[in-house]
Amino acid sequence: MIRKIAILGTDPVNAADVPIGEPDWEIWGCARRADFVTRAERWYEVHRFEGYTPEFAAWWRDITRRQCVGIPIYMLFPEADLGDVRRYPYEEIAARFGTFFLTSSPAYMLAHAIDEIVPPGERFAPEGSALGVWGMNAEGGTEYRSQRAGLRHFLQLARHLGFSTVLHADGGLIFEPVPYPLHMDDPLIAKLKLREAKARKMLDGAANTIAEAEKGITRIKAMAEAGAVSDELKIDLERHQFSKNAALATLASKSGEVAEICYWLDYLRA
Repeated sequence: MIRKIAILGTDPVNAADVPIGEPDWEIWGCARRADFVTRAERWYEVHRFEGYTPEFAAWWRDITRRQCVGIPIYMLFPEADLGDVRRYPYEEIAARFGTFFLTSSPAYMLAHAIDEIVPPGERFAPEGSALGVWGMNAEGGTEYRSQRAGLRHFLQLARHLGFSTVLHADGGLIFEPVPYPLHMDDPLIAKLKLREAKARKMLDGAANTIAEAEKGITRIKAMAEAGAVSDELKIDLERHQFSKNAALATLASKSGEVAEICYWLDYLRA
């Protein structure tokens, strides 16, 4: 049997990009269901509700119960009163794939899909099998630091097993990183490193300007307190203040630029 499974994460995604209206795709979702998800074959909740505050847990149980009417809910910590709850086969999945890459709900879902379509003992998925991921950008925060590796792992495993894989064009998973140590020859990385060096030089210059301006401002204020007031000192004070303000603006903008460059360097080399 040929199966095509669409894994839906929780990041915003254009409804038109998800194959909701294509009956040959199974829709597997997790967490809160978006309004455009008008059908689903199954839902996943891998979190333990007792780990939340009682108020949030009650609210989340209610959402899960209402959005999963008529479809199975796979849970690591099953709660029978939520509906058609089924135990996620954690022991079997962990024994087969290990736990290192089980870093997100979609990773659990990908592992389950692979295990169902290519059970132990089988070498390849039936021709035409497909796995797709939508709504999982993995471009920031814990998604970038830990979850992305798990998603990439199971997607690559799926390709080795003969699946075709579909990724959302706007998502971060569409980009393949440059592997170590080949990133040393990547022209984009080289360009970013030059930009980073230039920005850091400007940061150093701005910091020095601020320090010198503050010295000048302190000196002039001390002279003013001692009674030395003149038009020249006022002009000098304004000049130092202007230099400090301009340097502070440079410091803010270049700090942001360096942070962005470092993010992309890390992203491209990860």
